Amino acid sequence: MYRSADLYNWEDLGLIAGPDLNNPDGNLFPEKYLDRPHILRCDATGKYVM
Repeated sequence: MYRSADLYNWEDLGLIAGPDLNNPDGNLFPEKYLDRPHILRCDATGKYVM
């Protein structure tokens, strides 16, 4: 995960969803090459969801 206040300088916040090495059919298996996950904030709860 990365964050930026100005879209020029980025801070690396680390891995938020690790690979699933036990499920070759899953989206998080290393060879699947899925798109990056999107994080959204729920206004009603204040929680973030992926």
